[in-house]
Formats: sequence, structure tokens, C-alpha cells
Amino acid sequence: MKKKHIELLTYLCEHDYPVTSKELAHYLGISSRSVKNYVNELNLLSTHKVIFSSQAGYTVEKKSADKLQNEKLSFPETSEERANYIIKQLLIEHTSHLNLYDLCDILYVGYSTLKSDIAKMNKSLSGFGVQFVCKNDSVKILGEEKNIRKLMSYIIYEETNTSFIDTTIIKKSFKSIQTDKIADIIKNTFHKYNYYINDLSFINLLLHFAIIIDRIKDGNYMDNSKENFSIENKIESDLVLDLCSLFEGMFHITFNKNEQFEIYMLFKANANYSIPTNQETLRKIVGDEILNLAYDLINKVNEVYYLDLYSESFMTPFSLHLKNLILRVKSETYTKNPMTQTIKASYPTVYDIAKSATTTSSGGMPLAL
Repeated sequence: MKKKHIELLTYLCEHDYPVTSKELAHYLGISSRSVKNYVNELNLLSTHKVIFSSQAGYTVEKKSADKLQNEKLSFPETSEERANYIIKQLLIEHTSHLNLYDLCDILYVGYSTLKSDIAKMNKSLSGFGVQFVCKNDSVKILGEEKNIRKLMSYIIYEETNTSFIDTTIIKKSFKSIQTDKIADIIKNTFHKYNYYINDLSFINLLLHFAIIIDRIKDGNYMDNSKENFSIENKIESDLVLDLCSLFEGMFHITFNKNEQFEIYMLFKANANYSIPTNQETLRKIVGDEILNLAYDLINKVNEVYYLDLYSESFMTPFSLHLKNLILRVKSETYTKNPMTQTIKASYPTVYDIAKSATTTSSGGMPLAL
């Protein structure tokens, strides 16, 4: 609960008669409209209605109010947590701008501290190509649509820390859209066209498709023009158009060429067409450059660690992984491996092998495994 929530409940509990919105607004130092908003928010926090409204004013059901007040308060305490809160309010909750004084009240900080937090946000998140601008005692976010979507993905991944991001977390982040429907469309469409996708890639696709749909529903489209974009492979083209058509029908939105290109790049970076069973088929799918890179990395591991990884059972998924990894790097698609810290702690040799290979390539191609 917010500080004003507690103050409003406490004030109502101290009065046995209806309190007008004007009186509450004067006591809390806010507008009558804010009083109405706080009342609605408090009623949503409880399984039973806490505050009742009548022509005479507001009254409170004291047992429900006591239960709410006894619950543990949860609010951002560090500058990083406050930054995440601000970003989520602006992007996830679709708020065009936030009043700085309201934020001070919600976050339990002074005006100067909040301004300092926003300055830190602009510095630490400068790599995303966005800016948090303060004007007329409000803060809003400015930046290209592609960069804003990257920031959304980053914030949701970072909030999970080292734990797994799953469908529950995505569903919680996008309450206004049916993420279950997105998941069904992904699974059914990929199965229809005989494409393979692992669990981590599925979650990554689900998150990014949810972001795209959520942003388009709010009227935000990609900035860069891809009007000449085309897909030469008919199967891939049919799959992408099928995905877009199903999403459009389900969520009543429209994908322009720019958005179709984003769907295509996400698909290419996360899926593989039926795992090949021989080297020639694998070479056709990943190409000579990536297949040679895979062999170079395997040679290095063998030289340093005396570990033989030349089996087909390793070579095939490893080459496909490299192909998708390089596509993600080129398209600047953010993803996070939730197993990194677990592997580092439980399997240090495996982690060391992977780390030693991150800057090796046959043609100087940098990697980030």
C-alpha cells in the first residue's frame, strides 16, 4: 500500500460518520479526484469492499481496513527499485507521464532524491537510447520505439534476478492482454510448419510478442522503415504471415511491414526447422561460416580441455545455437539465460569452457555465449 492509502484508511477509521471527499482531500493534501482514485485502489486491494461511497461521503468497513493495514507494506526502497517502478508505470501501466510530487508521496522520498534518481536512470540506461525527461513537474520517457521495447524486456528480465522467467511472470506483467492466447498461437503455428523451439526460446518469444502486441494496442509502432522487407523462403514467409494474421484477429490490431519484420527476426533468432540428421543438411541450414566456427570452437575446447565434442548429438544443437545467437546479436535482441549463475556455481568447469570460447572465431567474429 501507498503512504496515502494508510493515511486515508486511518482517517476514515477514526470517524464514525461519512467523510466527504473535500474533507479527505484537505486532510491528505491532494485533489478530490485523487481521493476517488485512492478509494478505488484500496477496494481493489481487498477481497471485500473496504470503503463505501454515498451522497453523504465515504465510510469504512473497519475489520477489512484493519486487515489491510496489518499486511506487510511493500514499496521500492533503493534507487534501482524506484527506477524500475517508474519505468513499469510509464511502460507496463501505459502512463504517458508521472507527476513528480505524486511519485515522492508514493515512493517515500523527497523531491531532490527523486530528481537524483531520474538523473541516475538517464546515466545507467543511456545504452538503451532512451531519456527520462522532467518538465512541468512531470517525468516521461522519450526514445525510438525499438529502444523502448528493449528496455521493457530488460526490466522484466532483471526483476526476476537469477530466477526463471515463466508464463506466470509474463501474464502478471501484461494483465490487459491474454498471454495464454499468444502462447497457444506460437505453439500451434510452429508445430504446423514443423519448426522446433526449446523452452527458453519459447519464453523469450512469448515475452517479446507480448511486448509488441501490448505496444501496438497502445498505438505505438516501430520507427524505422522496412517497407522493402521481404522473405525469400516461402515456408518462413507463410509462417510469419500466419502468426501476424492470427495475432491481428485475436487482439484486433494491425501489423505493418515494420512490425512484420520484427516478428520475422524474432522467429529467425529463436526457432529451427526440424533438427537435421546429417552434416550436409546441417550445413545448408546454418551455412559454411557458422559450421566452420562451430568446428573451430570444438577444436579449441579439445586442445585446452582434452574434451571430445565431435559427436553429432552435440554438433547439431551447438551449431543451431550459434546460428540463433549470432542472429540475436545482429538484431540486437535482448535475452537472458536464467541458468548462468547456477551453472557457474554448480558446474564451474562447464562455465569456464563456455567463457573461454566467447571471443574465439575463425574470422574474428565476437561471441557472447
